[in-house]
Order: sequence, then structure tokens, then C-alpha cells
Amino acid sequence: MDELEIKEKHKREEELLLLENEMQERQAEAIIEQRKRISGDLHDDISSSLAALKYFITDLKNNAGDAKVKNDLASVERELSAIYDNTRNYLHRLNDNSYHLKYDLVKLLEELQKRSEGLSALNINVQFDKAAVKKYLTEAQLNELYI
Repeated sequence: MDELEIKEKHKREEELLLLENEMQERQAEAIIEQRKRISGDLHDDISSSLAALKYFITDLKNNAGDAKVKNDLASVERELSAIYDNTRNYLHRLNDNSYHLKYDLVKLLEELQKRSEGLSALNINVQFDKAAVKKYLTEAQLNELYI
């Protein structure tokens, strides 16, 4: 292969890498949208069912004549309230995509170098191409490296 062919090959490889990264980003966005839809559906179905069950248990408890039954229903009511709250919190986190955390690898590496300066005899010198890191690595890849 001559030099021109090698340059063309590298250019095609770079374009393929960029297309792959773009595809992965689109896939991540599709997953986020699917989670939001599922979260909304679950929120409507599960939250309303749990709320109705909670009111039913509360009514049974308030109408119970036996102290032990009333106490047992109060325990069920408290547990159901906790389940309801946890379910709502989980569904809200799923909907707002807070499970999809974004980590800044470039900032982490820069901070690592700053923190190491002057603290001990060991100094960490981080050298990398910031533009290339942001250009060629997908958000998922950056998160994996960060973690």
C-alpha cells in the first residue's frame, strides 16, 4: 500500500469509529426514552394500585374492633406506605434517568494530577489528548473508564 492508500484507510477507519460512537449514543437515547415510557406506565398502574390498597387497609384498620387485628393492620399499613414511597421514588428516578450518570473522565484525570502535586514524593503526570478523548469515546465508554 502506498501512503495515499494508508491515509484513506485511516480516514475510513476513523469515520467508521465515529459512526459506531454515534450509533451507540442513539441507542443510549432510545433506551432512555423506553425507560421513561415504562416508568410512566408503571407509575400509573402500580402507584394507583398501591394507593388504593393502602386506603383499603386503612379503612379495615379503622373499622376493626379487635385490638390485635387493628395492630396487625397498622403494621401492614406502615409496610405498604414504605413500599408505595419506595416504588414512587424508584419510578421517578427511572423516569428522570438519574441511573444514567455522566462522568467526566477528562476532569477526573486533571484533578488526579492536581491532587498528587506536592502531597508526596510520588507525582502523577497525566498526558492525553482531551479533544480525542471527547471525540472518539462514547459516553458509555467514558463512564466505564471513569468507574
